[in-house]
Amino acid sequence: MYNKEFFEQKFENYNEIEGNAWKMHWRASQIHRMEKALEYVKRAISSYRVPVNICEIGCASADFTDKYYKENLMRIVGIDLSDRAIEICKKKYQDTNVKFIQGNILNIDLTKKYDLVICMDVLHYFSDEDKMRSMKNIQMILKAEGKAILMIPIGGNDDAKDFIEKTKKVFKKSTYDYVYTQFYQKYFEGGLLHVYDFFCNKKEWGGLIFAKQLKKILHSMVVFNFINKLDRKHIPSHIIVIAEE
Repeated sequence: MYNKEFFEQKFENYNEIEGNAWKMHWRASQIHRMEKALEYVKRAISSYRVPVNICEIGCASADFTDKYYKENLMRIVGIDLSDRAIEICKKKYQDTNVKFIQGNILNIDLTKKYDLVICMDVLHYFSDEDKMRSMKNIQMILKAEGKAILMIPIGGNDDAKDFIEKTKKVFKKSTYDYVYTQFYQKYFEGGLLHVYDFFCNKKEWGGLIFAKQLKKILHSMVVFNFINKLDRKHIPSHIIVIAEE
């Protein structure tokens, strides 16, 4: 399992232009994943009376929160392991209906129950045993008929079928969908991000000019859609599970 220091480092150089180390708010692959998850979040929110009570586990710097939050229509608690991430979130949101707390899903201690729990790109950092423990904790804070939207990258140690089977052991009902960004990331975005970082560090000879142009490409959903059309195998990069209590 990754420790707290690992995640603190992801927010060390945070700024509003670049965001956190994952560059969630401007990489096309990240934007695509968030938009895909957002479809299910909006659908879930629309099925509850307002204000909808939401818990977002692994909220990071609230990039996804920014996409679904509607003032006065919901009450949100965001949880992240990183103290720095929570500081960033608190500066962004002064609304009394939005609260951010530092915490760990493995020993979460919340007495309130929620209509919706969101957990995106978090569970893959855990061992199989801790994945189960985390999902049981999520299940415990869901209201009756509440929903959890869980997303993890698949491949390597994380198998889609295995993850689905784990969710079925914990939740009464679960459905799933796939996200397809693997081809774009592997054959295009990954390498270009290294080039982008290289130019960012070469400020003295105009490297930032090149970096800005590369960023436009990496941010472009038009380019993302074009590159993804070259994916003949169409292998998913992530799985979204919509689990119900």
